[in-house]
Formats: sequence, C-alpha cells, structure tokens
Amino acid sequence: DYSRCLDAAKMSDVVVVCVAASDGMEEAVDADGHALVASLRAQGLPAVVGLVQGLDALPAKRKADMRKATARYFSSEFGADTKVCSLGGSGDGGDGGAAAADAGAFLRAVVNVRPRPLSYGQHRAQMLAHGSGFVPSAD
Repeated sequence: DYSRCLDAAKMSDVVVVCVAASDGMEEAVDADGHALVASLRAQGLPAVVGLVQGLDALPAKRKADMRKATARYFSSEFGADTKVCSLGGSGDGGDGGAAAADAGAFLRAVVNVRPRPLSYGQHRAQMLAHGSGFVPSAD
C-alpha cells in the first residue's frame, strides 16, 4: 500500500530501503519498487540507508558486480551520501562471523546517519493514524 509507506516515511527520521541481491538491478527493484521510490522522492525523503540482502548467495564476481550496481542505484536515486550496507548469512556461525559483522555495520550506518530536516514536517502537525473512517451526516 503506497499511502502507508508514504505516511510512514513522512514520520521517519531514517528510511531503510531494502533490495534483494539478484542477477541485476532490473530484477532487484521491480516496477512497484520504482513507483514507490519515485513517490517517496516527490514527497521528500528523510535520510536514507540502503540495504542489500542475500549477497552471500551469489558467486564472488556477481557479488562484486551487484555491490557496485546497488551503490550506483542508491547514489543516483537518493544522493551520493547514501550509505549502502549488506546483510547475509544465517547467523548460525557457519560464515565465520560475517553475518554479525554485516549487522554491526548496518546498525552503525543507521545510528550515525545525520537526519535531514524536511520542509514538509516543519509547518504541519505530524500524526500517524492506525485507522480512519467516514461517517455520513444524518441530513
């Protein structure tokens, strides 16, 4: 639901945009994803952190290519200062601690990102509703 995503982004200081590692950016971000990104950019975005999931499932060469492609995508869509992290591994310790290191790097990126002030929120009250309804008048 686009409107819920847009409302949540209005209230957020940081937005994490996730993509799944695949054979290319065409498959990682589908048409709905492109439409949502365009809507978010038109509305105005707070700080963004990019997250790539599943890089560990790719061969080494494809992993490097996907990492470069996602870095270019996030830079072009959200600005050159956008941090891009990856998460992979099952967390069972079979990856030599890489999953814990990836998670630590992601958390550092989220914590250390500098929130951007939005002109949208400076002049309007902010509230995120869990539900709404319309009650017609009796007359």
